[in-house]
Amino acid sequence: MCDYLVLKKKESISSPDYSILAHIYDSAVALPVFPLLCGAFEHAVKRNKSQFESLADLGCGTGNFLRYIARKGILAIGVDNSQEMLDIAISKKKTLPIQFFRQDLRELKLSKPVDMITCQFNTLNYLLKQEDVKKVFDNCYQSLNPDGYLLFDLITGSGACTMNQKRKIRYGQWMSFWNIQTYPDKNLSRVQITVKKNQKSSVHFSEIHLQRWYPLEVVLTLLKQSGFSLVEIFDLEELKTADNKSYWIQFLARKLLC
Repeated sequence: MCDYLVLKKKESISSPDYSILAHIYDSAVALPVFPLLCGAFEHAVKRNKSQFESLADLGCGTGNFLRYIARKGILAIGVDNSQEMLDIAISKKKTLPIQFFRQDLRELKLSKPVDMITCQFNTLNYLLKQEDVKKVFDNCYQSLNPDGYLLFDLITGSGACTMNQKRKIRYGQWMSFWNIQTYPDKNLSRVQITVKKNQKSSVHFSEIHLQRWYPLEVVLTLLKQSGFSLVEIFDLEELKTADNKSYWIQFLARKLLC
């Protein structure tokens, strides 16, 4: 599929919501940071002795994390709003018993509660309104079993870099170029992701994504309002307990019993 796209698309294409990037998302975006997120997840589970037999991954993308979870014998459910991503996830799960659903996270409804919900890869930063983040937290609370866990990561406004940045990530034959423009007065960033099969290639794909940073104290307040108790916050860049200077934070929260 990747070779077909590269051969057929002769010019730069701008498209939102991973409609094109989905086909090369793993190589260009997900796999370079996948070991970090899996490691942080495992450390959080072990540190807090979290036990779970079922897990729903929100913004599951192409399903890499769910395949990792399902191989452990855990009931795995994936939710994403991109049909392109889900099509790839379904094709890659093979015989693994993973269920996939297309839903907007703001309208999340699982058929039955699970023990843990995860939401990784800055998915919540794509929600540009604070009330939408609150809706997702509320939905997660309703979708968890008693004492269930919510684990997610996001870029926080507290420690977010306020300077424009350019980053380059290489994975195998693919290269992704990240042009990040920040708007500190609005806690917003505009990220243009351009992907090439090699650095000299004239054929490339480009998508533009808007993300909002939420201050750490705002996230903690929203969690509490939705009925969660914070277990820990972890700095994914410094690999230590997060603080107000942290940029990319993994949160682990637990559903409080009413």
